[in-house]
Amino acid sequence: MEKKKIFSKSDVLFMLALAGVILVHLSRIRMGMVEPDESFYLAIPFRYIQGDVPLIDEWNMGQMFGILIYPILKIYFWFVKDTEGIYLAFRYIWLVSSTTTAIISYFLLRRKNQYIGAAASVMISLFTYACIRALSYNTMITMAVWLFVVLSVTEIRHYKIKFFLMGLLMAAVILCNPFMFLYYIAYAIVCLIRREKRQGYYGLESLGYVTLGGAVVAILLLWFIFSRTTIFEFFQNLSGVLYNPSHKMKTVTSFFEPIINFVDWFKLYFGCYAVGTGFLIFGKKWKKVAFVSLLMLSSLLWILLIVFKTEGVGRFAIYLPMTMLGLSVFLATKKKNWV
Repeated sequence: MEKKKIFSKSDVLFMLALAGVILVHLSRIRMGMVEPDESFYLAIPFRYIQGDVPLIDEWNMGQMFGILIYPILKIYFWFVKDTEGIYLAFRYIWLVSSTTTAIISYFLLRRKNQYIGAAASVMISLFTYACIRALSYNTMITMAVWLFVVLSVTEIRHYKIKFFLMGLLMAAVILCNPFMFLYYIAYAIVCLIRREKRQGYYGLESLGYVTLGGAVVAILLLWFIFSRTTIFEFFQNLSGVLYNPSHKMKTVTSFFEPIINFVDWFKLYFGCYAVGTGFLIFGKKWKKVAFVSLLMLSSLLWILLIVFKTEGVGRFAIYLPMTMLGLSVFLATKKKNWV
């Protein structure tokens, strides 16, 4: 009788690759960095611990992510009574969070494809915005969005728990970037129109449990705020958040400014990508050639962005070629999962 293997080949490859990523992070985790953002990421929740009220004592719209770090920081101070070494400690906490996200992701995705699941999960553990190994709105939104997507494509027996967890994750995403509330509105509209069966992603019951998960976070947030201030004072100070001259709030249209103002070789990339995508969708004989061409085009742009440090277009532009490549892969897939 053959003994059942405890670990499959994909499990071993995943563990080895993840261990390699962890070692890379550990080799650099004690190093300094040019960016001053790391101090800001802990300053906001630390101020909440000191008694500051969100949206009243701080007018920066990027502050809401601090609500997610607040309980972690609170627990940290239960065990450590001062701030000495706190930034290094939270770098390790970030590493644990990133590694945990990768492990959860792999065990969910391996049900669909073991090797693709392993590769995708390891890649997400590699991410750290601007080499800042810290819990921030950049790193936490990436982990939350990724787990949200993984859960959405994974079949789980207790689907009610699945959609409730997706609601919690969506709330975390919105706290990191309030504009993501627009995604929830779009999702709700689609659910109301399509009304899929009970376990469907776009079903009314699914929308209900996603909303419930988000509502739990919203209630806790409101309790946290109004336990420290009054409703009158809250709305009286809200105008300061919306019209703070030192932290001008971006409009939705401002997110398209980098695309409009891209340098010439960015415009060339979009033009070539549009042509290649046309062949990918409509050219039956040219699909493979178009896909390989788009792969090479996106890889070339990615390399150029690394070499030229994305000056003039913002560092977030480095995500663009990989995002566009993901779109190409989706368009080239025969059986598309529209979830």
